[in-house]
Amino acid sequence: HPQNIYCRSDHWSYARWGIPIVFFTTGGHADYHQVTDEPQYIDYEHMTTVAKLVHATAVNVANLGHRVAVDQPKPDPRGECRQ
Repeated sequence: HPQNIYCRSDHWSYARWGIPIVFFTTGGHADYHQVTDEPQYIDYEHMTTVAKLVHATAVNVANLGHRVAVDQPKPDPRGECRQ
């Protein structure tokens, strides 16, 4: 990804140790994480929909009868992030 979103994300700290993660995003905009980023840029209706999806996903995972399966080998935790 040209913006290197995966490697710059908070969840990389977990993924690098082989801890399963999931990443939700509603996308960015020109002012994202800039001093010009203001609340009027938030699509609150869409954010509500995404929050409900995240909640439902968390509840479903929490209620699984087994641990989440890791679908690839554990990366080298001291290695560089690969997008």
